[in-house]
Amino acid sequence: MKSVILLLLFISFQALGQNLDSIPKNKIPLKIKELDSLLKISPNLKFLSQRGYLKYRVGDYDNAMLDYNNAIATDSKIFILYYYRAILKNALKDYQGALIDYDNSIILNPLYYQSYYNRAYLKTELGDIVGAIADYSKTIEIDSENKFAYHNRGRLKRKQKLFKEAIVDLDKSIEIDSTYVLSIHDRAIAKASIGNKSALDDFNKVILLDASNGEAYANRALFLIHNKLEGNYCIDLKKAISLGFTSAEKILLKYCK
Repeated sequence: MKSVILLLLFISFQALGQNLDSIPKNKIPLKIKELDSLLKISPNLKFLSQRGYLKYRVGDYDNAMLDYNNAIATDSKIFILYYYRAILKNALKDYQGALIDYDNSIILNPLYYQSYYNRAYLKTELGDIVGAIADYSKTIEIDSENKFAYHNRGRLKRKQKLFKEAIVDLDKSIEIDSTYVLSIHDRAIAKASIGNKSALDDFNKVILLDASNGEAYANRALFLIHNKLEGNYCIDLKKAISLGFTSAEKILLKYCK
């Protein structure tokens, strides 16, 4: 399923033991063998969950699932096991199963904002925009400085044409991180949609921060065209095309003959 929103999922493994993300990928097979030996000596929930996560990291999803299933069968009251199994099910395209596991994670620990965030991401992919916005709102309630949640909620509101509400969320995301390009760009689009001329400032800032953003050049050109403002929009369109944003080709043909 292709992402339609920010790619981030919270997947860092820091529960039930050491931070396994610190292990280099080429060292993971050795660590898995070590855990295999430990589990033969003594079935241990911590080791089982760690092995499952390491298998997930190397793409061995089916065997990782077996480890998480066994871990949950051993103790069905540990929220983080459902959380990581949900991420694994998402990778296996079992989206409904992933939703159920996020639900269980939240029931067991309603203050773990990552579960709401990831469930919101998944609901967005499945077209449940209202549910996704509710989950991003819960994420923000728990973690009020989460720039990603503000951005994603703002972007969803923009797509629903709730432009003023979207701008409020994107303002907050940018307040948290003034260089967060995704939020600045989405705010520019939201502003442009309601005729707010300060959109141009945002488009300019996006390009200043990320000169390789072809879409931003194209959107700046469109803003200049639609608002009959002075500026070399043809240059912007050519730049967008050179950066691989081919959607700008039709606009160039129409306005830059």
